[in-house]
Amino acid sequence: MTWMAAPRYGRLNPAASWASDLTCLQRLHSVPSMSDLLPLRRMPWLCLAVLLLLASGIAGGAEVEGLYEVGIPVQDKTRGEQRRAFRLALEQVLVKVSGNRAPLAMPRLKLAFQKLEAYVQQFRYQLAEPDRPRAGDELPLVLEVSFDHEGVNRLLRQAGLPVWGRTRPAVLMWLALEQAEGRKILASDAPGPLPGLLQAGAAARGLPLNLPILDLEDQAQVRITDVWGGFLEPVNVASQRYGSDAVLVGKAYSVLSTLWEVRWSLMLEDRIQHWTSRADGVEALLEEGIHETADRLAAAFGRVKEGPSTAEVLVVKGLNRLEDYARVHTYLLSLERVRRVEVVRLAGERVSFRIEARGGLEALQRLLVLGEVLMKADGDSEDFQLRP
Repeated sequence: MTWMAAPRYGRLNPAASWASDLTCLQRLHSVPSMSDLLPLRRMPWLCLAVLLLLASGIAGGAEVEGLYEVGIPVQDKTRGEQRRAFRLALEQVLVKVSGNRAPLAMPRLKLAFQKLEAYVQQFRYQLAEPDRPRAGDELPLVLEVSFDHEGVNRLLRQAGLPVWGRTRPAVLMWLALEQAEGRKILASDAPGPLPGLLQAGAAARGLPLNLPILDLEDQAQVRITDVWGGFLEPVNVASQRYGSDAVLVGKAYSVLSTLWEVRWSLMLEDRIQHWTSRADGVEALLEEGIHETADRLAAAFGRVKEGPSTAEVLVVKGLNRLEDYARVHTYLLSLERVRRVEVVRLAGERVSFRIEARGGLEALQRLLVLGEVLMKADGDSEDFQLRP
């Protein structure tokens, strides 16, 4: 069985000439309100064609892929084994999409498992890494399952749980480990199972996670004593090159022969959260660290009040070209919480958009900050502007 190709957006190199753009912009800026230009059929066909060309294929912010897809190892293709895999897969998808590590605590969600097939969109069997020798206890097949987006979202909302969209904060982790050979910062290409374990744990929660590459630039800015001692300023400065939304700093060490402890600091926007956790073994310790980080980020960005959509006005500055307007308009429409976008006013390079979205203006603003298209404008206003 083949997968249906999901739409992907890429950056556009417009074929339309700048002269055509300028003509359309001059028309746009010649009126006090965008309502004078709506509906779009009043625009010259050339302006409309340019607008549609620019609007097709413009990317929003970085998005997490595969939130509704899971691969489950299986022994064979029997009906019983398939149903077991469907159950595990749906549970993992509910965790990723809701941001809740224990969604099955909700009684209404448990009922959904009586009709699993209603949520399965497609599935296929694959060999479990056919090029790698398999251990004796490894299952030979992987059942890859893709679930219906709308069905899963509706199920979560009916259970009173949020739907955490694809746009999520990217996390950069600086982890200092104290082991027999001494203290070291865990790099993205470090030998051993820990980098892969962290990535797998983050993927299971739908969390974009990176480790520093620890090249000469990193080493010139951050020392092991900075991470170990909790000196966050140099770590924060060194993290800027990675473009992450959150920085997670950890100091892990053995308390007893098997008991490990880690002290975490999560830098997010203008806040720092601290916590300490313990577990038997470093692997379990780091898995719990990923879970706790995902829980905190989901609480900050994913758990907004669900309910009817509300119409809010968002002002975006610096839209001097038709391409800028098309880019912002298409980006806003691509956001999962947004149902409708319309322009209500144009004043120079300031465009006012009326947006119908779940969760209200505050939730929308927090989502926009995570993306790669818009950023808060300078000053104390609630206006946004294009990222440079």
